[in-house]
Amino acid sequence: MLFYLNNTRSTFGLGENASSKENCLSLMEEIWKYVTPTKEGMPSTKMFYEALLNYTKAKGLNVEYGFCDVPEDKSRRPELSEIIDFLESALIKDAPAS
Repeated sequence: MLFYLNNTRSTFGLGENASSKENCLSLMEEIWKYVTPTKEGMPSTKMFYEALLNYTKAKGLNVEYGFCDVPEDKSRRPELSEIIDFLESALIKDAPAS
């Protein structure tokens, strides 16, 4: 997601050389320190985004975010129309959706 944002937004802040193989590997290793799955993986979108935001704050990156969590428990899931609205909004903004 960060790689995509860096390559589609000129002011994102990872730098122009972030696309080289060496720099991509370094970026992945750096982000791993913040976004590390638990034994259960990343069981919620919120957990993923909170970890990712900790990274962006530590690096001084300006990121607007939103997430649409779809819990395993069907009674807690958002309505389909909410999910569609979320995806449509992300696509209009040319933003990664999760």
